Amino acid sequence: MAGASLYCTRCLSLLSFPADAHYQEAVCPSCAANLEFWLLPALFRPQTAEIRTRPAAPGEAGCFNHPGRQATIECEGCGRFLCALCDMEARGRHLCPLCFDKKRVEGNLSQLPDRITRYDRIALAVTLLPMLFCCGPSLVTVPVALFIVIKYWTAPGSERPSVRRTMVFSLVLGVMQILFLVLWMYVVFTPPNYRNTMGV
Repeated sequence: MAGASLYCTRCLSLLSFPADAHYQEAVCPSCAANLEFWLLPALFRPQTAEIRTRPAAPGEAGCFNHPGRQATIECEGCGRFLCALCDMEARGRHLCPLCFDKKRVEGNLSQLPDRITRYDRIALAVTLLPMLFCCGPSLVTVPVALFIVIKYWTAPGSERPSVRRTMVFSLVLGVMQILFLVLWMYVVFTPPNYRNTMGV
């Protein structure tokens, strides 16, 4: 599979990337700018032929939005006839632009996310929360943070090095909280005579 060619956002120099790259950090060889690229799969797909529509012949159904064009399919949301230009396929269903936008607003097109959840920040917030209560809830929040990091380590948006660093920092901070809590419990609840025999 061929790679992708993109332009530097500062000096417009041509840059090349391998086809298997998803998130890429690069330094422009011309202007030394630090660049970050998200390479989506559609970038590497071969370009398809232009969508062509033909005029509707007498007796043929016309497109709802373009009455002079031949209708090729029916919207599964409202039943309107659509030409090839107006047909929007989502989750195996063919929709008109109005139904597509309506379902997107309603959240029924989960495969087309318009935002990325920052799970690294959630894990960090869960880890920092016990500090407001002298590390008391750490026994609960640290396992929750660990679960978030493991489950969403490869989630969309988590490939960025800064996100991975935040996740690792959350885990390290959580482990330190647990160790501090264990040490505090040992000092508070262990009888002094026993600590003396242990050399503490």
